[in-house]
Amino acid sequence: MRKFLLLTAIILSIFTIVPAQEETEPAANSAITEVKLPAGTLRVLPSSVPAEINQGLDKLVEAGEGKIIQGDAEVLAWTGGGYKKASAANLIRQVQTNLQAKGWIYEVGGKEGEVTFFSALKDTPTRRAVLGYYVATDEALVLAWTEVLPANANSSVEKETRREETTVKNTLENSVKSSGTLRSLVGKWEKKQGGMSSVDANTGRYLGSSGNYESYTFHADGRVEYTMLVAVQNYGCRLEAFGQSKGRASVSGGGLNINLGAGTIKRDDSCSPSKNYTNPTKATNTDYKWTVAKDDYGVVQLCLTQPNGETFCYRRAE
Repeated sequence: MRKFLLLTAIILSIFTIVPAQEETEPAANSAITEVKLPAGTLRVLPSSVPAEINQGLDKLVEAGEGKIIQGDAEVLAWTGGGYKKASAANLIRQVQTNLQAKGWIYEVGGKEGEVTFFSALKDTPTRRAVLGYYVATDEALVLAWTEVLPANANSSVEKETRREETTVKNTLENSVKSSGTLRSLVGKWEKKQGGMSSVDANTGRYLGSSGNYESYTFHADGRVEYTMLVAVQNYGCRLEAFGQSKGRASVSGGGLNINLGAGTIKRDDSCSPSKNYTNPTKATNTDYKWTVAKDDYGVVQLCLTQPNGETFCYRRAE
């Protein structure tokens, strides 16, 4: 996983370099998929493709564990005065639409930071499969893809086509898993535990309720934010403890590591303001077992099991 994360970092760094004019050529159609390309597409000449980009494609194929081999590859770029990062999504949609119009089945396999992995499969007139990735920066949108072929050419066509489809999907899945993606967790997850509401016996005024609240917010680039609130309502007094911290999260199969840096805890007592404070909290680093599934009511929840076996479940925030 570390090697792939390092490779991804290298890929991201080289994409900040805009290809020189003598290193590219205008491309109206893809040399790999033969589909029409958006206006302004440039093909990076094979001799000018950075080694790191080719290594990224090699890693995708290697995840097939020897069941597939790499065919022809192609690197496309959109850059220059007519390119803006905001237009990258539209360019990719055009590529996807043109693929589908030619009978290709396009599927996003996952995301690692700014890098998006995808596959494309086609049944007719001949069986073909492509693996690739793309990334958008302020300077350029770069797409790299390669055709993949069955490693055993002596097998029957029917067996090989079925095997290829399964292998391509598994390859992309394994590549994304090995890069530590958090795509299944991205978003906010909450756990709420409430008590009875309190009412002032003298005035009948609603005073709120006691309860606990926790949330984790995961980002695709590995950032995580943790928030907690404990509230105790006792007659006319309300005591709250509010904490926040930020850090990094990474997934490895069924394991989830959450490494939170030092944060803050704030105490707020409406009846004893002199005791209020804001103090730092210690950094924590915890390995969990995790699952994402629907509960008995059909609500998606994230369940985290601590090393001591205790499990807490969080519902996805709306």
